[in-house]
Amino acid sequence: MEARSLRRSPATRWSRNKKRNESMKNYMPALIASIITGILLLSFFNKQQTTDDLQITRTVTSQPEKPALSLQLGAEPLGSGVYVSDSLSTIQVNNGTQTDVLVKLINTDNSQSVLIRNFYIPRGSTYKAKQLPEGSYKVVYAYGIDWNTDNKRFNRKSSFSIADKLLEVRKTITEVDGANGKQINTNYGGHTIELKPTIDGNFPAHPINENTFNET
Repeated sequence: MEARSLRRSPATRWSRNKKRNESMKNYMPALIASIITGILLLSFFNKQQTTDDLQITRTVTSQPEKPALSLQLGAEPLGSGVYVSDSLSTIQVNNGTQTDVLVKLINTDNSQSVLIRNFYIPRGSTYKAKQLPEGSYKVVYAYGIDWNTDNKRFNRKSSFSIADKLLEVRKTITEVDGANGKQINTNYGGHTIELKPTIDGNFPAHPINENTFNET
């Protein structure tokens, strides 16, 4: 029997190589696209990880919010007031609002506006201004949270108002008949202002801006 040759002819080998090269050409674009996609995904995940690490660092190193500063009851941040030692006249202010308040009492007698007293009242507190000079008083308010000692104003939630009418602080002297003859009665003016989380409280006021508050 004649033996069959196992060697392929040159033409056959060329044909098979050609087919293999064409197959590689067909798969090459897909292979390149896969490589590029992998590189882009790897870059994205690395960037995301860096962002997450930065966010964690910021969270850990961020400083806690500074507590709001509230002055002591009756503090006079605008300077010491005017006191009359023999006067029993008083103005009491009850702060029932949700913020602290700075109250200014301005005497308007003699066609002048003179700051007689300023006092700080934390929310929920009551303060009584004593030994007041006689006069007709403007009552002006600055409300807010977190007092700024340098700028002498509130840092947050600030608002301002002024009473709709003047507050009269007068001493009255009356003469009455007593068991031992005529007697002199002296009555000193005393007032109480209720600041409540309502529009008016018991002493109506209207809003003003900060410049008006500072200039009043």
